[in-house]
Amino acid sequence: MEDVWKKSYPEGSERRIEIPDYTIYKLLAESASKHPDSTAFIFFGKKITYRKLLGMVDALAFNLKERLRLFKDSKIGLILPNSPQYVISFFAIAKIGGVVVQT
Repeated sequence: MEDVWKKSYPEGSERRIEIPDYTIYKLLAESASKHPDSTAFIFFGKKITYRKLLGMVDALAFNLKERLRLFKDSKIGLILPNSPQYVISFFAIAKIGGVVVQT
C-alpha cells in the first residue's frame, strides 16, 4: 500500500529519499573542518568562527559527560534566549546524544 500523500507528488518525481546517517553535531563538525575561519554566526556585532564554535561545543559536551554524568538519551532542558550560549548548548547536547527539551 502506497502512502496517501505520495499521490500528490508530481509525475516522475522520486518516491524514495535516502537519508544520510548524519547527526546535527556531525554537520557542524564537518562545516568547521571545511571552513574553520568562516563566520558561523554574528551576535551583537561579534563574529564567532566555526573553529571557535566547535571548540566551545566540544568543551561543554566534555563537561556534560564527565562532570554532570549526562549520557545518551538524557533529557536536558534549555531555558536560554536566542544567544551563543543556546547554540553552544544545543550542539553540545546533540554531541553526547542527549535530547534537547526546548522551553
